[in-house]
Amino acid sequence: MDGAMYREILANNLLPSVRALKMGRGCVFQHDNDPKHTARATKEWLCKKHLKVLEWPSQSPDLNPIENLWRELKVHIAQRQPRNLKDLEKVMMFLWVFIFLPVLSAAQRSEPMFSAVTETMLPPDYDNNPTQLNYGVAVTDVDNDGDLEMFVAGYNGPNLVLKYDKQRKRLVNIAVDNRSSPFYALRDRQGNAIGVTACDIDGDGREEIYVLNTNNAFSGRATYSDKLFKFRNGRFEDLLNDDINEHRDVANRLAGRSVACIDRKGTGRYAIYIANYASGNVAPHALIEMDEAASDLSRGIIALSNVAEQAGVNKFTGGRGVVVGPIVSQYLSDVFCDNEYGPNFLFVNNGDGTFTDVAQQAGVEDPMQHGRGVTLADFNRDGKMDIVYGNWNGPHRLYLQLGNNRKHRFKDIASQKFSMPSPVRTVIAADFDNDSELEVFFNNIAYRGSSSNRLFSYAGYLSFDMVIEPTSKSQRLYLYHIKT
Repeated sequence: MDGAMYREILANNLLPSVRALKMGRGCVFQHDNDPKHTARATKEWLCKKHLKVLEWPSQSPDLNPIENLWRELKVHIAQRQPRNLKDLEKVMMFLWVFIFLPVLSAAQRSEPMFSAVTETMLPPDYDNNPTQLNYGVAVTDVDNDGDLEMFVAGYNGPNLVLKYDKQRKRLVNIAVDNRSSPFYALRDRQGNAIGVTACDIDGDGREEIYVLNTNNAFSGRATYSDKLFKFRNGRFEDLLNDDINEHRDVANRLAGRSVACIDRKGTGRYAIYIANYASGNVAPHALIEMDEAASDLSRGIIALSNVAEQAGVNKFTGGRGVVVGPIVSQYLSDVFCDNEYGPNFLFVNNGDGTFTDVAQQAGVEDPMQHGRGVTLADFNRDGKMDIVYGNWNGPHRLYLQLGNNRKHRFKDIASQKFSMPSPVRTVIAADFDNDSELEVFFNNIAYRGSSSNRLFSYAGYLSFDMVIEPTSKSQRLYLYHIKT
């Protein structure tokens, strides 16, 4: 970037912002002593525009907050040693989401940041928010217009695709009951969907949508297959129903419980990890990805393969929850599965697309409990992923990662209140009140009586206190809005 380009940026961005914010001529502009900033032409331009500039002492980069952020970013990147640009991009995205955003949020207010907007944004009605059970949400650009939609997996009703209508200022379901609609197939009323995920499996830049169906099967075989929807021929079509995939062991007519996307080789090409609920030697975990050699992308032919055995993840168990991320690896994706009637799995990426289960060595097997919802977060901001999950009517876990790159160890630090058993379904870790500390939300269901949800806030060094226990018996969707 040279001085001319810098002044063009100021003209296109600084001046419109000053006018939009109605700052007038009393505002003060700050930039450092970079040669582009101190050039005579730049100074003359700023003077001509009547912009006051904050005097900036030389050799003082630490006065600029962004310089401190760059330094922290460089330190963390050096610790992870990315091998190429793709690794570097993944490391930077990970650092931004899990480390820097929580810290930066401290500059904002700490009051509760959500307000209920269901009645205005998503009012109950038959087409857009029907009374039904829903299991899982994926956020993706379904209609490829640059805006994100929410794909809601319907269990005893159709799947929904909720899109924000800017004119009506509310969410509407675009997966309408009209066979001429390009989104009609996404409804899939018969599937009894229990999970959904979205990712680009064929590398064309548009995400496919995988819907995990149960057809009311508890374990083993099911009578209805999952769906892998791709936009093709002007509408969404199920790749698993293509002739080329009919006999390739990919339709997954099995009772699954959770599903997630994973880039197992770090190439940007995603696979679908399916945590199935086995019955004896039927229904191991599956890993579905595109078979590049057998596919013809120019003709829209996507051949799929189940590579779970090749990858070392075809385990038989009561699969429940699954989460993917750089748990113990520096930049490649690992997999954690919390299971029922069997030990948990912690699959560490070997770097070649295969995995090794180290759950026992890492101390996260928890073989006597029955896992449900699970999520990842860096609770103590040491750059290592920690694991939090709920056990069905058993002690909930908050596993803090203690080990280094050679030895992976976790310790359960859940307090008595935090671990208190409940009929848990989903677990979320997020900074709900915008105080730069993570909260943990347990979504419970009414099982043999009422059971309130739980929200735990940070209460000192790696300690959490319960702060709210809301109860809702409705089977409609509820929507909460971030206050600005």
